[in-house]
Amino acid sequence: MHRIILISILMVMSEFLNSQEEVLSNKAQYENFLANKVENAITKILGPSQVKVLVDITMDYSKIEKVEYEKINKVKENFIAAKEAGDISGKDYLMPGFEIPKVESSGNEPRSYTKQLIIPSNLIKKIKVNLIVNEKLDESIVKNITNMTREILNLDEKRGDEIVVLKSFFAPMWKTIWYDPSSLNFIMKYIIISIVGIISLLIVAMGFLKLASAMNTMAKVQQTHQITMEVGGGGIQGPPGIGFDMTRPLLISKEKTISEETSQGSSLSEKIYFDIKPHQIDALVNLMIKEDPSNVAIIVDHLRDDIRAEFLKRLPQDFASDIILSLAQMRFIDRDTIMQIKEELETRLSGVVGGVNTALKLIENLSWIEKSRYLKNIESKHPDIYREIRRHFVLLEDLKYFDDKDMSILISQTSIDDWANIFGIIDDEFKERLKGEFSQTALKIIEEKSKDVITNEKIEKSISNIMTVVDNLIKEGRIKKPQIDFNLLEKR
Repeated sequence: MHRIILISILMVMSEFLNSQEEVLSNKAQYENFLANKVENAITKILGPSQVKVLVDITMDYSKIEKVEYEKINKVKENFIAAKEAGDISGKDYLMPGFEIPKVESSGNEPRSYTKQLIIPSNLIKKIKVNLIVNEKLDESIVKNITNMTREILNLDEKRGDEIVVLKSFFAPMWKTIWYDPSSLNFIMKYIIISIVGIISLLIVAMGFLKLASAMNTMAKVQQTHQITMEVGGGGIQGPPGIGFDMTRPLLISKEKTISEETSQGSSLSEKIYFDIKPHQIDALVNLMIKEDPSNVAIIVDHLRDDIRAEFLKRLPQDFASDIILSLAQMRFIDRDTIMQIKEELETRLSGVVGGVNTALKLIENLSWIEKSRYLKNIESKHPDIYREIRRHFVLLEDLKYFDDKDMSILISQTSIDDWANIFGIIDDEFKERLKGEFSQTALKIIEEKSKDVITNEKIEKSISNIMTVVDNLIKEGRIKKPQIDFNLLEKR
């Protein structure tokens, strides 16, 4: 008996708890629905990390249970048949001769009942909304948010609904986004897509690189038998050889062989050397500077040792390294092709006029004043050629770049009168440098003499005297050639 009572109590309590849990779950879902409704609307206007909405609803869970009972009229099962037919008025018969007996009600007869559950028409008694807004928002914006929330949720102040606004610091979006599963999934999805895209691009790029490498290899195979050798590919452009098409390929296919007499006259066991003179090295550099290193290596291999060393020395270091690398790889070239290169190259070099060395020899014979004037004109017309020529000369304005030791040696070998004659034409930086080298007495003498009227002839003679001393000291190795920063000179 006690066990039955205990089981009944537990069943009642379980039913009660389940009903309470269901009620609280429905309440929480509805609160989240209202909060998300407001928060989504505000986020689309102000952006993320600006407002947080919390909704608290007070609900009426009271229920009224109404029960109504009804009596059940039951016809008795035993019927007494009428022995005789009588007056049937006012009586009910089941069939002729069988009257339906009347059933008298009693208090012990079974009854039915109707159970009705009445729920209040207004479950929500009060809504309280907590608006947590970013402290950086203006008051006008906060006020608009409050009014918008009131309209979205249809808040009724008469019912007791209220909005509480709280200002707080909001962490940056990149800190809080990791705590939102939907945002995190969104980011991870696009990260994976980006990685897949990058891998795909790398695969495509590798394919294109391999294709380009294959095409480049094919092009090099074709270029092995063709060298254009345009004059002026490097520093100074010279006129083309007279009577020759300078864009005509130097190396041609084997079908275009040289004459049979030349081929038969060459010994097969003797190595072929190109007859390149020392004064033609600059022209050879200009011819080869634009060629493929593997093609230039063919020519370098057939130069004599002294010419080869000087030729490689005048090439850019990277270019020369590529040539040496090409020489390390063994190749087989037809002897007739080598002879044709020799004949064509020697013919072209014999017709090349000019070059850096030619220009240097011409300028070296000029006076120092004329050198300076010509170099300035060249600089204005062709800066690249100016740089190539200028690095071979030391001008008067370069003397200020000597270090202290070299400057002291130079001053000890020159005359104070020469410095006094040029003191008025040098710049302030040079003057300050000289003031630090001369003694106070010597400096006063120079300044006093520089105030006198000095003719151009004296100035030119003094410059010539000083620069002659500079050249002699550099040749003797007593002083070093000053290092000139051409970029700095151009800025000045």
